[in-house]
This record gives sequence, structure tokens and C-alpha cells, in this order.
Amino acid sequence: VWIMDADSVGTYTRLYRTGGGGGNAQSYPWTFHHVNIETWAGRDVTIYFAGHNLNGYSDHQCDIYFDNISVSPIIPDTISPTVTVDIPNGGEAWIVGQTQVIEWTAEDDMGISSDSVFYSVDNGSNWIFIAKHNGNPQSSNWTIPNTPSTQCLVKVIVYDGGDNSATDVSDAVFTIAADASAPTVEVVEPNGGEDWGTFEWHTITWTADDNVGVVGDSIYYSINNGSEWTLIASHTGNPQTYSWQVPNTPSDECLMKVKVFDASNNSTEDISDGTFIIAYVEPPPLTYAVVIKQSTYNNPDWQAVADALLERYGGQLFIWENLLNDVQDDVAEFHPTHIGFICEVATTSPSFVQNSVWPFTRALDDDVYCDAAWGIITGYNAQDALNLVSGPTGFEVKTNLGGTTSCNVNYFTQGISTSEATYNQYFVKYPDSLSTVEYNDGPTDRTEWLVTMINDGIDIFDYDPVDIFYTSGHGGPNVWQMHYPSSGNEGYFRSSNGQVYGDPHTGPDININSTNPKIYFGLGNCQIGQINNGGCMAPSWIHTGGAYQYTGYVINEGSASYQHGSTKAYFYRVARNNTWAEAYLLGNIAFKFDLVNGTPGVSGPPDFNGSALYGDPGMDIKMCNEGVFMQPLFTNELTIDEGIDKDTVTYRITMNREGNPGYTSKWGERHPAILLPFRAEDVDIIYTDAIAVVVEDNFALMYIWYQNQSSLAQGETRELVFTCNHITTGINEPAETKNELADVILYQNYPNPCSNNTTIGFFIPNNTFISLKVYNNIGKEVATLTNGMRPAGKYKVNWEAGDLPNGVYYYRLQTDDITKVRKAILMK
Repeated sequence: VWIMDADSVGTYTRLYRTGGGGGNAQSYPWTFHHVNIETWAGRDVTIYFAGHNLNGYSDHQCDIYFDNISVSPIIPDTISPTVTVDIPNGGEAWIVGQTQVIEWTAEDDMGISSDSVFYSVDNGSNWIFIAKHNGNPQSSNWTIPNTPSTQCLVKVIVYDGGDNSATDVSDAVFTIAADASAPTVEVVEPNGGEDWGTFEWHTITWTADDNVGVVGDSIYYSINNGSEWTLIASHTGNPQTYSWQVPNTPSDECLMKVKVFDASNNSTEDISDGTFIIAYVEPPPLTYAVVIKQSTYNNPDWQAVADALLERYGGQLFIWENLLNDVQDDVAEFHPTHIGFICEVATTSPSFVQNSVWPFTRALDDDVYCDAAWGIITGYNAQDALNLVSGPTGFEVKTNLGGTTSCNVNYFTQGISTSEATYNQYFVKYPDSLSTVEYNDGPTDRTEWLVTMINDGIDIFDYDPVDIFYTSGHGGPNVWQMHYPSSGNEGYFRSSNGQVYGDPHTGPDININSTNPKIYFGLGNCQIGQINNGGCMAPSWIHTGGAYQYTGYVINEGSASYQHGSTKAYFYRVARNNTWAEAYLLGNIAFKFDLVNGTPGVSGPPDFNGSALYGDPGMDIKMCNEGVFMQPLFTNELTIDEGIDKDTVTYRITMNREGNPGYTSKWGERHPAILLPFRAEDVDIIYTDAIAVVVEDNFALMYIWYQNQSSLAQGETRELVFTCNHITTGINEPAETKNELADVILYQNYPNPCSNNTTIGFFIPNNTFISLKVYNNIGKEVATLTNGMRPAGKYKVNWEAGDLPNGVYYYRLQTDDITKVRKAILMK
């Protein structure tokens, strides 16, 4: 056993040896030994367990095994350390939101081992923890909290290795002053006159500043010249940009408002100087595959369903004879974004869902993930299926009714969640509150109460209809047991011959007859998604319950199930702009990723092919944004910089609150993932700060957190940048758009980042003088790529970086009256 002092590197002192310092011994028995290291007290040393022979410290190899090493001071450390608070020490005036440095001096004869720092706003009556450190840093950065007071003190406690401590407090009080200066903000874009199309992505920009610092913002828009405002997003920090997919709210009286805050809750807002236009633009078309069995298509009533679906979406008809796989290659060549499987009840068996539909939807390209949003369009009869595809094209999910408390009612505008385990208990989410209110005066048997709310609407919400109905607990193909785990004193929901009804614990049955469109979600029920005949729950809810989307398990649900928790995650927990069918698709994509990845916590879920979605997957069913509600865990942003050969796509998430953006539990959070509004081919990953990423033709996913990692803080971001084939769908169209003849366009260079050579493209609509120059990040010109008259047209110019150092560069295209700038990254 050797010891080396940090001040005498290379000098080893032997503390202990076995075997007499030589000889032929091959092993030594386990024994307990003491060594005295008093000589090195207070020094930084390293202990070595090494071989030893006559030549000294370890010039030959051997295996050494040891355990139970402890350090016991032979001479107790009885001398306490000393500490003196230097700053703040009285009289200072620190402003809320500033970052200041607390400083102190600390010493000990054998060394300081740790410290703790506190502050008080009441002259020492109470102390609030700031930070603790190992070692002896003698300073700590402190962001001044929003606790204004003239009676502030700082206290520092230091400890040595012998558990002796010393404390010092500021000699006199100092002041934490409220920040009385409000921040400034100015909306830059849209600021009046812009014409933005529905479903397009545009960047909202603003400038904001504060004497201490901007700590957050909220963005709103109005479609009635400011009479009413709708929240778009809120952030921590001061990003000053936000990528926004314009909603389907056409108006020529639109305004943008940005409100910013500092740490003292001072706020300022700015509104666009003039109105801008949100013009209706047809959304990117769905590539819709209509798939139907030949014998079903031969029935005129069911053929009418296919005709109505084709009339609604265009798309293409695929007819299979004996096996669904008969049309797999043809559907794959079509590259659908959505697939509607039109099926009679006799076709929609659990085996058809598990062994035909799910494998089919993952076999349309070379990757292992589901390739399209899908739904089985069925019903008690053909008229039900026709209603699904000829009725409303979508609806907003505003009102939640839960037959279970696991329905996350606080994410909705309003709703009631009722307890399946505790009699009389229910929770109400009001539109103007983020939290829920608990009540314990509900009926012991909820059967009639729930049926009445489904049929007539919810009385406390002015009889607003139910948009989504959750169930969980014991279930079967034609039954839901309302109480859990035993039936107790409550009844059942049952179905028979196309009728869904309530069967109370006592009293007559009560039919459910509701026409308002809704989602039925069998979140945690076994087999409630099975269709064995027309009397099962799924066709009956479609027939008499108003279910336009019905989601349930065709297998036994269990504690390790995944799909339904994933569906609700992508519908509102981690995103809020997906349709129900898109959330269902993303849920299964994440499911497959976690199986392939071996993500911690995902342990043998049985339901990879075990759930079914009945209804038209093209329906635009999304969460309502009225009122106050729990925001998703993070905000998703997708930006696209069009290039000549390839486009650059950035997928970024920003945490809306502290949390865990990955698989947390069966019904918890999931990974950031987004469906791409185009078909991506020839994908190259340029940059990511995620642990791992997947980009396929129809989605992008970031793996950024797993169980037992630290949570991400509010405001933290993660992003993925990739290039892909030239985008020709409805998002940020390239040169061949309606603006082609009007705008000068400077394309993103490709490749970017580049190692030495990169291509820069631009388009000019008429003959003009242009210059294209490159500048470094301090504004010094480093290259002139073109300078002179050019006729109208599209151009490519090569930039060869030569000996320029790595870094960020800016290239500027300038005409007589327009300047365009983009950023290039040089990375050799």
C-alpha cells in the first residue's frame, strides 16, 4: 500500500506490505490492517494498492482484491473552521432577477469539506436555503428571487472533515429591491399587411429587453381586430421567435400580441401595428387509401361507403379478395398517409385486427414502424359506416366525461371525472381554472347519472355535449363493469343488438341514445374493443352512442400495457395539435421505438397489436383550446428552410414546465415525436442534442430522457436538424409557389453544416443588380460570390471556404431594394 502527496508527484511512500517485500508467494489471506497517515493530515493524497518487489513501486503486475476500507482519524480533529461573509455584508441593494455573487472566506487546519448558504428577508428570524457545495469554493452565484425586503441577510455555514462547523452572517442588512422597470417588447412579424395561409408554418418574431432580464412571454392572436385573444404559446426565457402552424381560422382582421415578463412580474405587451390576413388554404391533401373486401364492395350499401370516402378525400380504392395482404404491394406503391379499412362486422374480428391490420400498416415500406394513420370503418350496419364518412369532417374535444379518474380532466377545457373505486367521489374541471374541485356528493351508483350526461349533456356546463368518454376497469366485448375492483353497489354499461345501455345496480335498463359526435376511449378495459357480432360495444356505440372514433383493446389489458397511454400522451400530454388518429399512430411509433431501443421501464407490454381504432382516420378531431387548461409538457416546433437540392428541417421542443419527456409509466409521458407534413426521402441527420433520433419518411422522434435521469427544466430545449428531399407539399413552398413572380428568394445552402464546399441558391423575379457576399460572425466580409447584373431566374453559386476557420458565417443577397440573409455553418 503506497501513498503519494499531490505536492510530491512521483514520490511514493510505502504504508504497508505483505510477503516480506519479495519472495514467491502467490496469494495472501484476508486480514485486517491499520496504517497511520497522520503525517499527511490536511494534504491531498492518493492511495495506491499495487504490486511490490525489490525494485519499489509496482513494476510488475498482480491482481489485488480488497474490501471494507475506512479512514479513522487517530488524532480527532477538534479545531473548528473559520468563515467570514464578505459580500453581501450590509448596505448592498440587489434587484430581483439579477445574478449576483455571494462571497466568503473560509479556512480550516485540515481543510473545508462542504458548505451551506442561506438568506433571510426578516433580519434572521427565518432562513431560506440557497445552495450547498462540496469542497471550499468560497463563492456562489445567486439569481435574486422575487422576495423584496430591506431586512435581508446571508448566512454561510462551513464544515470540516471532523464534523466541526462555523457560521457567519452578514454584518448588517442589505436590500432586495423590486425591479420597478418594466421590460420592452415590439412585435416584428406579423406587424400588418402579411397574408398567411391556414395550415402553413410561419415564424412569429419580436424583440424584447429588460434592465434585469426577460424571464418569460405569452403569445396571442386575434381574428376580430383585438376584441378577443387566443393563447398560442408561453415560454420561459426570452426566445423572441416562435414557429407557428397557422390554424384554420380565416380572417382579414388578425392581430398578434406578445406579452413579456421580468422576474418581478412587471409585464409589457405589444400588438401588431396593423392587421394581417389569415387566408384559407386547402390543407395538404391526405393521401387516402380506401381498402375494402370484394364481397363487401359487392353489397351496394357498403359500396356507397367506399364511394362517400373517395368523394371526401379523393384517394384510391383497393379491393382485396381473400387476404388483406393481396393489396399490400399496391397500397405500398401509393404511399398513403391515411388508410380506411371498410369492414362489415363479420370481418372485424380480433384476429383481423391483430394479425392482418397492424402488420399490414407496418409493411408499406422498409422501416419497422407504422406507416399511416388507420381506422376500421364499420358499424352495426352499413348506414352506421356511411354516417362515419359523410357526417362531420371533425370536431373539437372540449368536454371530457370520465367513468374513471384516470382521464386527465385538467388537460381539457371542462369536464367531470368520476371515481370507479370510491363511491360518491368525482372531480370537476371548470373552464376558468387549471385545477379540479373534488366533490363527494355523487350518486353511489353512477349508471343513470353517466347515461343522462351522455344523452343530454352536462348540466353544470350549460348542457354542453360530451366530446370524449373514458372508461377503465373490468370489461368485455359487450360490457363495462362500472365499479372496480368488484362490481359493488354500481351497475354496468352493456350492449346488445346495436344498442348500448346502462344496467343499474337496481332498477330498469336505461338506453344510451346520443347523436353528438364523440370519442369513446376504453382506456383500461379488457376486450372492450373486440367485435364478434353486432351486439358488441364498438358497433353499438357507433350505432346509438354517437361514437365517431371508438378505441378499445381486443385483448386483456394489463399493468404493462402501452398503446392507450401513448395515445393520450400524443393527443394532449406532450402535444396538442394531433388528431385522434394521428395521436394513435404516434403512440404506436413510440411503442415500437421503445421495444427496439430497450427503453428503461418498458417491460414486455402485451398490446403492440392489441388495440383497435374504429372510425374514419381522416377526421379532424383535435383538442379544444378554449379556457384554461394544463399545457402539454413541451411545445413542438417544426421549421423548414427550403434549398435547391434538399431542404433543411428543424424539429425543436421547448419544455413548458419541469418534467420528464420520455417514457415515464403506462399512462404517463412519451418521447418527443412529430408527424411530418410531407414525405421525407434521402434523410441526412445534420445535428441533434438528443441521446438518439429516428427520422423516417413520415415522422421524427427524439430520445432525450429515460427513467432515473434528471428532469428537464422549464424552458430547456432539444432539437434535431436534418436534410431531406425537396418538399413540394403545403408547408413553406419553395420557389414554385404563388409568390414565385413576386419575391426574391435566398435558399438555405446545402450541405449545411459544410466541410469546405457548399452551394448557395437564389431566385430573382426580374433583371436586377445583385451582390452575394459572405461575412464572418463579427461582420467582416470574407468572400464575394457574385456582383453584377443578372436576368430573372434561379441560380446556384458555389462557395469554397478554403482556409477559413470553423464557425458561423452569414451570406447576404442584396438587390437595389431588397436584402436577404441566411446562416451557414463551417465545420471541417
